Amino acid sequence: MCLRFGTNMSQRNVVICVICAPYVFSSLAERFEQGGSTLISKQAVSRNNPSLISTVNELQHNEITKHKRAVAAAQSSTSSLDLKRIRRYAEALDPELMNFSAPGGTYDSKYRNPCWTDAEGAFRCIPHVYLLGGFHSGATSLGQKMSRHSGILTDGMSFGQFWAEDGKTMKSFVEGFSAASASVKKDHDKIILEGSQSTLAFYLASGAKAHRHFTSAFQPCWKMCSEKHYQGGEAEERKECLEKICHSEAIEADKKVALDHGFDFMRDQNIPLLMRAVYAEKLPRLVAVLRDPIDRIHSAYYGYPHYHSRHGRNPTGFLAYVKEQVAGFQGCVTRRSKGDDASNDDACALLFETFGVEEEKVFFHCDQLLRGMHAVYLERWLQYFPRSSMLVVNAEDMFRNVTVTLMDIFTFLGLKTPNVQEWDTIRFAGPVNKYASDRAMLPEARKILNDFYKPYNTRLSKLLNDQRYDLWNQPAAAQSS
Repeated sequence: MCLRFGTNMSQRNVVICVICAPYVFSSLAERFEQGGSTLISKQAVSRNNPSLISTVNELQHNEITKHKRAVAAAQSSTSSLDLKRIRRYAEALDPELMNFSAPGGTYDSKYRNPCWTDAEGAFRCIPHVYLLGGFHSGATSLGQKMSRHSGILTDGMSFGQFWAEDGKTMKSFVEGFSAASASVKKDHDKIILEGSQSTLAFYLASGAKAHRHFTSAFQPCWKMCSEKHYQGGEAEERKECLEKICHSEAIEADKKVALDHGFDFMRDQNIPLLMRAVYAEKLPRLVAVLRDPIDRIHSAYYGYPHYHSRHGRNPTGFLAYVKEQVAGFQGCVTRRSKGDDASNDDACALLFETFGVEEEKVFFHCDQLLRGMHAVYLERWLQYFPRSSMLVVNAEDMFRNVTVTLMDIFTFLGLKTPNVQEWDTIRFAGPVNKYASDRAMLPEARKILNDFYKPYNTRLSKLLNDQRYDLWNQPAAAQSS
């Protein structure tokens, strides 16, 4: 099979005959017409055509050059951030995180990964690339595929959900990459992968590392209110105690850290700031997988038993779940309109259960609904990491052609193109989960979710300057046409 396509690297057309692995080239013509960057495997080109090998060499050279320029641009575009101030703020939020990071945020320039030698003489490295997630978006399978590339290393903490789980320490995170660090010391070009699906959407349950002051103030107060009122059956008194004392005082304690350090609480006190404080000038590469939020929450409902066991594993049950969750979130927004975080729905997306007992009572605190509000989280990621350091993967595109997605990712990471045998190992790695593929969705449920997510999808489309995310606002039939 022969493909002819013009590239954005030269004026001439390039003809490539695929005789070994045609699946690698599916949709490449379309990608080049759109100006997409894709590396081409020499092994997939006829070995009897040296001129074609020369053409592939030229394409690969141009792609690697673009990667190096992107890294340089990313570093220069963040020079306006006051990293010393960010690190002081991070130290106040999570002292242990900063104590076990590289001193001063300084890393050995010989390595692509952030590496340093600690006070005890141990060589340490932390990941260069993060597959941020999210859940029920194909990220689990994608992470397994990426890990099969010969230039990528994984270790004990590569899928450990470190950033999203408050109980996991930086000491354990660093030590969890000891074996990978030893490999990096031998081969400077290898890069370490962290592929936890929970990192992308840092609502409170997944972002508690940045809100320890809330937790430390709230827990003893909760115990006091419970012991004083609950044992005597004084439910209303306990609720009033929690609302007026515990939630109020804890959120003020949390806000005070931002105020004392001159930061905006709602914009800055989050996981991206903590990660940037650790990495300083040694920017990691971030890969975010975004799926249509309606399809994502539908899959999650059938994939996690605690949701469908509550409402029923059927379309009617899913509708009841959607109504419950959307009403819970809208209730939070309505109640916040009386406070100082009024007008901004982001407050409920980021800190839902901190606001009061009514939010605490909502089943799982709207977590699956929140995970589809991609714009809320990406805006804050891009506050601390330049756009050039993040590759956003559209899950629907990935499901249609995972090989092209992987080629884009490997190019973004500056990795060589796998050979034909390596592609077979990579492409078929990881699970294939289809929790809701055979489950219908009632039109009423889809309409409620479409109305809810529409402003966030539009916001995402503008943020990324990508109209594909506006398509999520269209009826399902129109999207697939």
